[in-house]
This record gives sequence, structure tokens and C-alpha cells, in this order.
Amino acid sequence: MLNMCRFIIQPVVLYFNATGRHGCRRLLCGADERSFGSIIDDGAITSSLKTRMVADKYLGALDINIDTYQGRVTLTGHVSKSGYIQRASRLANSITGVRSVRNRLIVIKD
Repeated sequence: MLNMCRFIIQPVVLYFNATGRHGCRRLLCGADERSFGSIIDDGAITSSLKTRMVADKYLGALDINIDTYQGRVTLTGHVSKSGYIQRASRLANSITGVRSVRNRLIVIKD
């Protein structure tokens, strides 16, 4: 998806730079008000956190959704023990670039 996005975006950026037109940020990001760099940074945070959660022997991350917006991480989904809620928060806070964590995980016993 990212390679496809670059394939489409690079010619658009070149066009706007060559013609001196403004408003490129709105075009590139659609309704999202973040800069392209901020979107990439948020994606990196989400990917790093998901990778760490999958590697964690307790969390597994299959039932945890991660949303990142301007460095603010929101965790939703469910875990099997209450201690895993705090574990997920600590893991999220350990990622570089995370500004805050909103943990909305709930415990569902298997």
C-alpha cells in the first residue's frame, strides 16, 4: 500500500511544485488534517507497537486494535487477564514518539 501511495503521490507533488500551486497538503492527505510526515510517524508507532505485542508471550496482540493519531495511541479490544491491560499500556508507552496512551481494553475470560 505504501509503495502504491508513493507511486501516486510523487507525480502529484512534482506537479504542484512545478506549477507553484498551493494546497498540496490537503490533496495528499484528503480529509486528514495531519501532515504526510505525521501520518508516516503514526504508522511507524502503530507498526512498532503491534510488532512488540505480537512478540510478547502474554499479549499476542491478535485481539488488540491500535490506533495512533499525532502520537496518541488508543488501544481497543480484549485480553484474558486484567494484568494484561497494564502490560499493554506500559508497552505502548515504551515506543519512541508516543505522547499518550488511551487504554480501552476489556477483560474477557476464555
